Amino acid sequence: MHKEKLPSGWLLDTKNIDQFHQWLLDRKIEFSEADFTRDYDKIRRRLQAEIYKTAFSVDEAAKFEIMTDPEVEAAVNSMPKAQALLTSARKIIVERMKK
Repeated sequence: MHKEKLPSGWLLDTKNIDQFHQWLLDRKIEFSEADFTRDYDKIRRRLQAEIYKTAFSVDEAAKFEIMTDPEVEAAVNSMPKAQALLTSARKIIVERMKK
């Protein structure tokens, strides 16, 4: 068990991911290098979230996962466009009701 405290905002670096990769190889856990490379960012985020659970809390881990999830980011970035479409649709409905 590690007694060192992680600083708030700590991020995994390439060295940490390389160590995890080697840990998988040492334990003969089956995976393809192509899959590991393809899913590198997902693996990094998930591994970091697990470390956050231990170092900080489940809530901090969940917060990290949400803040770094590309699908959540895409959804948040789509909100202004969705609002503009809704506003436009409402204007069209009002105009059609006047006819």
